[in-house]
Amino acid sequence: MHVVATSSEALLAAALARAHRMEVGGLVARALLDEAATPDSVALAARTLYSRNVARNLYLEAETARWVEAFAAGGIRSVPIKGVRASRDLHGDPGVKACADVDLLVRRSDWERAIEVAAERGFVPRATRPSIQPSETIARTLWAEGAPKPYSLDLHRDLENPRVARLDAAALWRAIGDGDSLPVTYAGVLAVLHAWRHAFTLKALADLAAFIARHERSLPEVRSILRGASFGAGFSMALDLSERVLDVRSRHRPGWYARRLLVGPMTACVAAPAVERGHYLHWLFIALPHDGVIRGPLRAIRHLFRADPLSSGSGLGARARRLAGGLGRFMNSKVPFIGRRITDDTGSRSVARG
Repeated sequence: MHVVATSSEALLAAALARAHRMEVGGLVARALLDEAATPDSVALAARTLYSRNVARNLYLEAETARWVEAFAAGGIRSVPIKGVRASRDLHGDPGVKACADVDLLVRRSDWERAIEVAAERGFVPRATRPSIQPSETIARTLWAEGAPKPYSLDLHRDLENPRVARLDAAALWRAIGDGDSLPVTYAGVLAVLHAWRHAFTLKALADLAAFIARHERSLPEVRSILRGASFGAGFSMALDLSERVLDVRSRHRPGWYARRLLVGPMTACVAAPAVERGHYLHWLFIALPHDGVIRGPLRAIRHLFRADPLSSGSGLGARARRLAGGLGRFMNSKVPFIGRRITDDTGSRSVARG
């Protein structure tokens, strides 16, 4: 790799540290270990990072299998999604993804019972702020009670909030059939939706790019499902971002469309670690992936002015103040295209793409 051969040891070490903060450390570490030109000190750091990631992911993989068996014993069908399974299926390696939890999809009708089964085994929800829209909750995060476990259990009843992308749950489970994982097509659907849900972190975009590279033949089916959920624009922009940031091209890349003009500014956000983005970046993205002129803005308005049970008031004034405060915090975050610089560990300006 030309970059390794022409980069200093300090720069490579800083790049690896930055990749770790952006949750793609395992992927970059593996690439560095594959290069004979990698300096010994950087190779040692990469090997340490990668080995720890492999060990953790194999542990999570075993815990995932244990939970699938536990739910099956209670008559509940569960299917692993994301996590270590995606690391194997998308990247061909259990050690490249940074995984922190066990994600399982269950049928909507089994969701409450699955939460009860998890509670019987010591995993319960933590005391958190009330759900703003309980009917829109697509997953419940559970944590070990008493003796802590180094992961959380996320039980999903949908791949995405129906107000964001209304997927046909019956069609999803028909496609799963007797399998023990998401079919390739729905793995692609999840990769696109997950990238948007996280406002295109590099970690999410790397998974999407890996899917495009490995399963390009499935993209027409992915596009058809997302268009049926009024999310076709999101599919097109995701493919464009994958090409622009990670140089992963697809022959199914769409022709010109108006929202393509926004892809450029979005690439600057991908280069920012989550800690530098602030908590409000998704506000800029929430209206973009939806088809049509009205649906996206209405979705954004509904999200920004939603009722909040912890707010000091539920009137328009209270919601406007909450919105103004959120936008102010966003403007003070380190998102590059609004004028703040992103720096690496040496304090110099970072302009790395991806």
